Amino acid sequence: MATARFPQVHARTKRSLTWAVLCAVGLAVAGCGNQGSGSTKTVTVAPKSEPPAAGKTVTTEKPPPAPVDVSAFGPFETTHDQVQLHGTVSPKTSKVRVDGVRATVTGGRWTKLVVITKRGDNSFTVVGSKPGHDTDTYTAVITRNLSQAEKAAKAAAKRQAFIAAASGIAYNQLLAHPSRYEGNKAVYRGEIFQVQEDSGTTVILLSVTHDDVLDLWDDHVWIDYDGTINGAEGDMLTVYGTLTGTQDYDTQIGGNTTVPSIRAKYIVE
Repeated sequence: MATARFPQVHARTKRSLTWAVLCAVGLAVAGCGNQGSGSTKTVTVAPKSEPPAAGKTVTTEKPPPAPVDVSAFGPFETTHDQVQLHGTVSPKTSKVRVDGVRATVTGGRWTKLVVITKRGDNSFTVVGSKPGHDTDTYTAVITRNLSQAEKAAKAAAKRQAFIAAASGIAYNQLLAHPSRYEGNKAVYRGEIFQVQEDSGTTVILLSVTHDDVLDLWDDHVWIDYDGTINGAEGDMLTVYGTLTGTQDYDTQIGGNTTVPSIRAKYIVE
């Protein structure tokens, strides 16, 4: 019977196969690499994360929600007693109150009809809120100005009050005691003796005493007026103003004289 022969395996090849097997099964063997090279290699196996225990919930902390942001964009000036105040708010589903009264909110924009109670500045507190969010507060200031009609009415009332307070003072008394009447509101009607305009202001010498016999006007009053008039010498005027003492001036014939003076407020031609 013939005897079977196995090929002889070289000792180095056999050791190499053994080394390959050891590395393949993942053993942490020092010196796994080129045998005999002198290098080392460490294999680290990361631990597997343990699954959560049955019935236990893993929670992740969420950041807090953004606070409410509310603002107003006017109008901040008006000549009316009511106005629609407008603004924005976020988140868009927030609620807005103006001075404690609910405003209408649509798509992050709000409106509220507010009542203006006084001339000048009127303040309104705007509060934006949403459950789970920090609230926000904005102060809107609306300035109530006078309309043109209101300005005219106010000026007319002021004029009427001044005219009603003005009184006529006898010329000789006024000339004799100018300091006694200084600051008083006075009214004089007379004929223009002289008039001079300069840069929008006017100086008038007004003759306020009429001589019925000679049909002449005499007794002059010096008038300073911050404005202009249409009248000329010989025309009639009524002057309402504040007495300011006396005024010296040079006469046309080369002399000098002293007359009562008035700061005119209103002139009626």
